[in-house]
Amino acid sequence: MIFRAFQQCAIGAALFAASCNYPAFEYRNPIACTSGEVGSCGAGKKCALTNVDTGEFACVNDGTKNVWQSCSRDADCVDGTLCDPKYGACKPRCESASDCEFQATRDQTPFTVKGSCIEAQRPNGSVISKKVLHCTSGCEPIGASPCDANANVTCIDRTGEGFDCAKSKNVGEGIACTSEVDCAPGRVCIVITETPLSAKCARWCDVPGQDSPSCPSIASKCVFFEPPLTFQEKPYGTCVEP
Repeated sequence: MIFRAFQQCAIGAALFAASCNYPAFEYRNPIACTSGEVGSCGAGKKCALTNVDTGEFACVNDGTKNVWQSCSRDADCVDGTLCDPKYGACKPRCESASDCEFQATRDQTPFTVKGSCIEAQRPNGSVISKKVLHCTSGCEPIGASPCDANANVTCIDRTGEGFDCAKSKNVGEGIACTSEVDCAPGRVCIVITETPLSAKCARWCDVPGQDSPSCPSIASKCVFFEPPLTFQEKPYGTCVEP
């Protein structure tokens, strides 16, 4: 049996502080604005989340990071997107789930993914403000689309909220990990036993068995998760040594 390994920022934060803390950033003489309304600060500016703890916003220069790219603070992202404080990627602002349908590709085949419109969360999972909403991507795990894999953004199972884009530490296959965000795009952090110290990054796969095309190594096979983990009603698993 295989299990996915997760990192709880609220637990053991002292051990994993570098990956749990949303970077601090100081703004001088900020012009206050409310909840990040698109275009509310004028041309070349954005209403950015400047304090994750208090949920304060201020007008800053518009960022250069586009949707699904990695970010460290909200000012990094273009107007109309929010830097997800929990997972470090620029996400579209939204009012409802109907705002969160996106185009993705796998093996050059286009398809539509559906995300959710959720309340922005601090790194520890607490809600910043019910007025601060962003889309999840509903990404496809193997190819990570529509996440920008070229910018080290991977697709993770955002427990209870479906798949979503997250800044990755780009850890390679077979290397030790403590969280899904450690692994490179197309990889997931798993443990083969119930001992978390044995966790390693492994390939996502969606065709079970020894001859799965998602598992190129002759010495590996695709094993589905228990309980099942699905994308668009299709079960997914990971490549493991038989």
